[in-house]
Amino acid sequence: MQKNKGFSLVELMVAMVIGLIIILGAGQLFLTVFQTHRQVERLGEKQAAVNFAAESLLRDVRRAHHDPGGDPWKDASGTLELSVPNRSDVGSSGCSEGAPVKKQYSLRSSAETGEAFLHVEVSCNDKVAYDDDVVGGFFGDGEGGDTPGFEVDDAEWPDDGVLRITFRLMATDGSRKFEALTFSAVNRTAAVASGLGDSDHGGGDGGDGGDGGDGGDGGDSGDGDDNDDDGVCAWPPPLSWFLC
Repeated sequence: MQKNKGFSLVELMVAMVIGLIIILGAGQLFLTVFQTHRQVERLGEKQAAVNFAAESLLRDVRRAHHDPGGDPWKDASGTLELSVPNRSDVGSSGCSEGAPVKKQYSLRSSAETGEAFLHVEVSCNDKVAYDDDVVGGFFGDGEGGDTPGFEVDDAEWPDDGVLRITFRLMATDGSRKFEALTFSAVNRTAAVASGLGDSDHGGGDGGDGGDGGDGGDGGDSGDGDDNDDDGVCAWPPPLSWFLC
């Protein structure tokens, strides 16, 4: 009668090595999928933050009071100051509809993570109505750093009402690198007055003065999200501060 033999030591060691290789491969695959998912998630969050911040600034620059002798970008403090008519930006009784509302955009950095947040302060009649961070994900180089996460070039503001805004955003891989995005924001009043609405921004036929004027007006009415100056914003605060 023949006895059943078990596995030898060599066979057990080979089986353990094969099992270990399979487990390591599965773990590496799981880690890669998780990192990819996290990177895509961060990219989506950054894109949403950029869209929201850009839309907020574009709306405010478009309807801001244009002072040819003004200096909206304060380079020393890294602050963009705009004066806009109150369209439910401030809902308190102390600020009437159409009254000038001052908006100040700046960055607030986190010393721990290096991330910075776009901060906005809204005030009317020297009374602060809103003072908080809007979105994060900006590159923080510290106060007075050589590479700020938010920067504005207002060289074309006096004549054409153009602000060139630069966002420097933190890399999605978590490194201390940044990705730069630059876009232009045009003041509606200055654009129509200087003819930018006709030639550069689709305001109409630049060769025909009458058509160009109509095109500039069309640029105003084409802002579907903004209400008329005499209208009332349908969005309640704080959404009205960015959507109207």
